[in-house]
Amino acid sequence: MLTKEGVRAAMLDKLSKSKLTAKDAKALGFVAYDVEDVAKKPKLEVTPPAGGFVIPYYDVDQEYTDFFRFRYLEQPHYSGFRGLIPQDERRYSQPRGARPRVYFSPLWPWKEFFSNPKEDPVLFITEGELKANCACKLGFPTISLGGVWNFMSKREGISLLPELRDLPLKDYKIYIVFDSDIITKPDVLRAENELARELLRLGWTIYTVRLPVNGNGTKVGLDDYLVAKGEKAEDSFIDLIANAKEWAKSRELHELNEEVIFLRESSTVLELSTRYRWRATEFSHAVYANRVYKMQEGEGKKIKMVEKNAAQEWLKWEERAQLDSITYAPGKPLIVGSKLYNCWQGWGIPEDTIKHGSVKPWRELLDFLFSGHRPEHRKWFEQWIAYPLQHPGTKLFSTTVFWGPPRTGKSLVGYTMRRIYGSNWTKVTERELHASFNEWAECKQFALGEEITGGDKRAVADALKDLITQEELRINPKHIKQYTVPDCINWLFTSNHCDAFFLEDTDKRFFVIEVKNQPMDRDFYRNYDKWYRSEEGAGALFYHLLNDVDLTGFDPMDHAPETKSKLEMIADGRSDIGAWCAQLRENPDSILNMNGGPPNPRKLWTTTELHELYDKHKNTRLTVNGLSRELKRSGFVKALDGAPFFTETGLIKAWIVRDVEAIKKIRIPKKLGQLYSEEMKAWLAAKEKHKKGQL
Repeated sequence: MLTKEGVRAAMLDKLSKSKLTAKDAKALGFVAYDVEDVAKKPKLEVTPPAGGFVIPYYDVDQEYTDFFRFRYLEQPHYSGFRGLIPQDERRYSQPRGARPRVYFSPLWPWKEFFSNPKEDPVLFITEGELKANCACKLGFPTISLGGVWNFMSKREGISLLPELRDLPLKDYKIYIVFDSDIITKPDVLRAENELARELLRLGWTIYTVRLPVNGNGTKVGLDDYLVAKGEKAEDSFIDLIANAKEWAKSRELHELNEEVIFLRESSTVLELSTRYRWRATEFSHAVYANRVYKMQEGEGKKIKMVEKNAAQEWLKWEERAQLDSITYAPGKPLIVGSKLYNCWQGWGIPEDTIKHGSVKPWRELLDFLFSGHRPEHRKWFEQWIAYPLQHPGTKLFSTTVFWGPPRTGKSLVGYTMRRIYGSNWTKVTERELHASFNEWAECKQFALGEEITGGDKRAVADALKDLITQEELRINPKHIKQYTVPDCINWLFTSNHCDAFFLEDTDKRFFVIEVKNQPMDRDFYRNYDKWYRSEEGAGALFYHLLNDVDLTGFDPMDHAPETKSKLEMIADGRSDIGAWCAQLRENPDSILNMNGGPPNPRKLWTTTELHELYDKHKNTRLTVNGLSRELKRSGFVKALDGAPFFTETGLIKAWIVRDVEAIKKIRIPKKLGQLYSEEMKAWLAAKEKHKKGQL
């Protein structure tokens, strides 16, 4: 936490980057406050409190307007209610409910400027008070907006602020100068266009200026540009604005920037409203081929109106909106890292509907589904549901399976989540899982799989494992180049069958719960349906999952808890050889001694030896390799991690059937060879004695 001296030092450092001094700060009325000062001055309305400085706003006559903005120099602390989206870095605060104002820098004589304009007068509009002050100090008349949309007030229904609308600017050239990364920010492009349209309605001449990006790719504001040019700032800026284009002459192209973005990686065009994507040729020659406009070409008597294809001209235009590619980052801004378009469209519930309320139906549903199960399993499941909401974008390394009688509400949990996730939710069938194209996975956080069963199809089971834990998702849409995005999908499966999935004995991903009771009274389901579909019910549940569910002890990358239901599903899904291997692992004596003869205490066995034991009379089609795969699935491990070692009978690889942990610690091949040979000799000797009736 900064002291008052620290805040003032930080303020002056911040101002120096805009070529402003302590003397300028005094002239501008900037005042530094530490967090204690802020707390003592409730009229500042700085919420939440933290160190920073006040930027007072003056009108064109240099009279204080009673409006100000507070520039944070340290991040405030948030507490209490968790909102839909994690708090971004807080930079400014201003009086609650106050209408935005236009900032007229005290470093410029505005009254004289507007009453006695020079020849070919110009005015610049930028975003940010420090940028405007820097430009005014260096000789460029610049007014500022606190934010790119602060030329209007939606709350008051004002499309253009009076202090801007009433300026006598009909004979002026107006230049809008926003930051250099504007073509990568759809919202800023929309704001620039809306401002240009409003000013154009007043009959003013509007130009848009594109500041060059830094060599390292970082954005450049007006003050950054002027400071970097040093003594050449005036000439450089004059040259830059000389190349600025009149907005009205390219209006159709500017307005296309509000609708579409060019993605460089795939050479495709993304339509913002629908998230449809087309190849560039499809966009210009088919989908948007009917977007035409007319413009003048030629000079003097040769001037003529020419019809242009807007889409084709936009693709060639140096000011087209463009990004490198798309990504999927729940809870993050529309543009991630200044280069990627975030297709996450927000949650399915408006933030103002999230309020504390009754979640009794939800609790009753979970109580019913988990009846007969351990309380900690119910708690874990609710944490599993809540974690990706409290930490948007988290990929859980586990999945949940509900199985049991039909019409019990197993899938109702999944459909309830659709209200919260909105367009980020999807229902997946087995047909979609096996399809060549996987558009269904685009921009999704939660997937409900109903009756997706691997049965004994191990390829399906392996595919599901990847879906559950993979961190990247390769999207393969029709007719468009494949691309990779973060995989944020968490899976909930439901089934009526106890053998719904083929699960290996060693599986750690699946959390399986059998719904043991018959359906509840139909009135419960009718009331639940009405509750979760309502704004009140869905909002109360989202609030509960965001704020009331304690995640202590829950690790999103941890294994799912073992349940009795899971063990039963594993057993029910086993093949004959799978069941044999499981019995061998759990009770070796029952398998190794089942053919009569003396007890067999051997710890090390080759695959061939176990195959002969299983298929002594060669009645099955199981191969040695098939048995080896099944042993791995059942959790068996080989000595020396599968490396061969010499015995008296030759080079072998051996499975550890007994005393697993002790044998795993033996890392000397010769010692393992001796153990195997000694056990084999002892066993053969015991067999011989048994055969002779000596045992």
